[in-house]
Amino acid sequence: MGLTKVTYSMINGAAINVLDYGAVADGSWTAATSTVAGTDNYAAFASAISAAVTNKIGTVYIPSGQYRVSQQLSIPASITLAGGGNMKYGYFPAGLYIAGTILLINGAADGDCIAFTGISNIGLRDMSVFNTNNNAIRSVVSVVDVLYPTITNVSLASTRAVTGAGLYVRGATYWGTFTNIVANGNIKFGLRLYGNVNANEFTSGQYEGTWYGMYQASGTITANAFHGVKFDSSWNGTDTAFVPTYATAGLFGGATLPSYVTEIIRMDGSDRSTFSGCYFEGSGALPNYNGLPNYFVVWVGSGCENVQIINSSFAGCYLYDTGVSTVVDPTVSGPSNQGFTHSSRDFPQIQGWPFSVAQSIPTATWTKFDISEGGGNAGSELYFNASTNQITVLNAGTFLFNWNIQVATWTNAAQYLQTKIVGVRQGFGGSTTTYYSPVTVATSGNEMISTFSCISKLAAGDLLSVEIYQNSGSDKLITEANSFLNVAKLNG
Repeated sequence: MGLTKVTYSMINGAAINVLDYGAVADGSWTAATSTVAGTDNYAAFASAISAAVTNKIGTVYIPSGQYRVSQQLSIPASITLAGGGNMKYGYFPAGLYIAGTILLINGAADGDCIAFTGISNIGLRDMSVFNTNNNAIRSVVSVVDVLYPTITNVSLASTRAVTGAGLYVRGATYWGTFTNIVANGNIKFGLRLYGNVNANEFTSGQYEGTWYGMYQASGTITANAFHGVKFDSSWNGTDTAFVPTYATAGLFGGATLPSYVTEIIRMDGSDRSTFSGCYFEGSGALPNYNGLPNYFVVWVGSGCENVQIINSSFAGCYLYDTGVSTVVDPTVSGPSNQGFTHSSRDFPQIQGWPFSVAQSIPTATWTKFDISEGGGNAGSELYFNASTNQITVLNAGTFLFNWNIQVATWTNAAQYLQTKIVGVRQGFGGSTTTYYSPVTVATSGNEMISTFSCISKLAAGDLLSVEIYQNSGSDKLITEANSFLNVAKLNG
C-alpha cells in the first residue's frame, strides 16, 4: 500500500490520521515562563475522532510531534488514539531530547485531559500526555464506566504542580489492560482507583505521586492484579495541604516510638487483589516530621480483605500496619513461600487516651494512668474499667501492651520519669509480676517521655494497670496529645 495523493492516511480504510483534519505539530512548552504555544489542535482532533466513528475505523493516528490542545479530548467506544511512541519518564524535558507523540492539553478544573467516554473497548497507546494548566484537575487520563479499556506505552504528567491523578479509574470499569504506563510528574496520585473497579490488570510501568503512588479509595475494588509495577511517593514536605499521618508506637511490629507515616500506596478498600513482583519506594523520604521519624509505608486499611503482596521488593520502604484489622506480614502458608501476604486477622484491642482534662501526677508517688476515653474492638477478650483504671482479661491468650506517656516540662535535670505495668506474668502460666520501663532522666526544660512495650501470656480474670512515677518535687500534668495505651490480643 502507499499513501494517497491528497491525504496522510493509507488506503483501504486504514487508521484515520489527524493531519488530514488540520492538525499541526508545532506545539511547545517553555518552562521558564510556564507557557504553551502553537496551533490549537482541539478541533482537528475532534473531527478526526468523529470521522473514525462515522466510518467505523477503530484507530485515530497521531504522528510523532508536539500538539497543543486547548481542552479535554473525549474518546468514544471502540476508538483508540495511537501515537508514534511515548517520550520518556517524568517531567516535560525542557531543553532535552524530545521524541514520539506529545500532547500538551489544557486540563479543565475538576476535569481531565483525556477522558474515555464510551462504554467499551477504548484505547490509548504510544504517546505522552501532559496537562499544561495549573488547574486542580481530576486526572490526566480518566477511565470511568468502561469495559475492556486498554492503555499501553503511555507517559502521563503535568507541566505544573496540580491536584489530581495521572491515571484515574472509576465506576463500573472491568477487565481493563494497563501496560507500561508511567505517571510521575507534578501529580498527587500516580494511579487512583475508586468505585466498582474489578478484574483489571496493571503490568510494568511506574505510578508516582507527590502524595501517594496509588490511592485506592473506598468502593468495590475487587480482584485487580498488579505485576512488576513500581509505586513511588515523592512528597518532600513542601505541599502543606498534605501531611503525614501520626502513628502510635509499637503496634504489630511498627516503630518503637511515636512516628509519622507517609503512604507509598494507600488502600482504603480492596478485595482479593494481588501484587506480584512489584517495587515500592519512598523517594521523597524526610528524616523526620514535627520532630518525630517519618516512614514511608504501604498502607493497608481496615476496609481491605484478602489482599496478597507476593514476592515484591520493599526497597526504601518501612512496612507498617495501619489498619485495625489488617496486617502485612511474612508468611510461609500455602503450597509455597508466598512472601509478604496480607491477612484480615482481627486483633481484639483496647486503645486508650487520657481524659480531656490533663491528669496530674503527684511527685514521688506511683499513680495509675487515668484512661477515661478509649476505643478499639476488644469484644469478649478485654474489658477496661474506667472507674478503677484496670484492664480485665476475659479470655486467656498472649497480649501485647504498648504505651507512651509524656509529662509536662520541668527544669530540674536531676529528676526522672518511670512507668510500670502491674499484673503481667513471667513466662507462660507463671505468677503475676510487675514490669518496669527504663528510667527517663530529665533534660532541663524538656518534656519527659516514657515508652514501653511488653508481651505476656495471661489468664482469664487477670487484672492489669499502668502506673506512672515522677519525682520532680511538684505535681506534673500529662500531655494528652502524645500519651496513650494500646493492648492487643495476639493469639489464643
